[in-house]
Amino acid sequence: MATPYLMGYVLHLVIETAWFRENKSEIWPFDRYKYIDEDGIYTGSQSVHNPGKEGYRYDVIHPETGMPCKQPMMGYRFPEATMKRLIEDGRVLFGDDETKLVELKVYVKDYRAKLSSLFELDGRVGTNEIKDVFPEHGRPFDFPKPTGLVETLLSFTTSGNDIVLDSFAGSGTTAQAVMQLNNSDSQDRKFILVEMKDSIAEEITAERVRRVLEGYSNKKGNAIEGLGGGFRYYRLSDESMFDAFGQVRDDVTFEQLAEFVWFKETGTGLPPGGAGEKRFTSPLLGIHEGQAIYLLFNGILGDKSINGGNVLTGPVLDSLPAHDGPKTFYAAACRLGASRLRREQIVFKQTPYALDQ
Repeated sequence: MATPYLMGYVLHLVIETAWFRENKSEIWPFDRYKYIDEDGIYTGSQSVHNPGKEGYRYDVIHPETGMPCKQPMMGYRFPEATMKRLIEDGRVLFGDDETKLVELKVYVKDYRAKLSSLFELDGRVGTNEIKDVFPEHGRPFDFPKPTGLVETLLSFTTSGNDIVLDSFAGSGTTAQAVMQLNNSDSQDRKFILVEMKDSIAEEITAERVRRVLEGYSNKKGNAIEGLGGGFRYYRLSDESMFDAFGQVRDDVTFEQLAEFVWFKETGTGLPPGGAGEKRFTSPLLGIHEGQAIYLLFNGILGDKSINGGNVLTGPVLDSLPAHDGPKTFYAAACRLGASRLRREQIVFKQTPYALDQ
């Protein structure tokens, strides 16, 4: 009498095989996967045969007849030792007798799609997608790429926490594709978009990312749920902050250099100041993960000390907002001794030289 486990397994085989047969026309490229065993659904593949040129030659003995199986026209793809291991692992399929070529057992669970060299796309797809995100605009962007195309390419080339860079961001298709792909395969890819035209960057690229993240209403008025997450928007200076000699340009403001220093130290943007408030009233830019970051530059101390307050001295340090913990100071020079630097938990970084490291 069959055990309950065996009966359940046989029933499982019957159900799965019947389902595959009934839905064969709907499940390409899996329509040839019509067999099943304890490891799953599988098919026979001639990938043991060497393609295009002469391969390995040896006898594969049929387990029932004891006779050498018919060899492929170009020989076997694997050396004999590999073939023996595949046979021992039950991965080689034999015919009723030795006259049939052997095949490799390939499971659905091991299937890997191949990236096609040709894509056929309706050119209206990308336009319709962005119209859905911006229903208030008739044609917000000309000829945007379909997110499905970019998502497909990224699925073959990225994974984990890879960073995807798009130097010609345009309508922001790449960002949406990355977010959709992360949502489908639970990965953590990041994206960096670069768009040189201000109006597109602010009104289309960044706004599309924001809507896809937070959710929006499409052109039919249906609510589309946001994919979640966040992003930061940065504006690059029209000119470099440094001159040809590596010095900070004379017209660079304290706030501009402060944003640069903060990002270099923390990898994040400075938190915005309050409406109508002066952004900085002292060299203390802020505290990040317990570390205070200071910048002495461009007369922030009101020119009441050496070189307009750009040099870290004892009196300057005593006049600054205190922090009981590690501190990083950016300044043109430092007049404090090594012992006090250690005692005050100060890491000194000289501007402008420390800014290009």
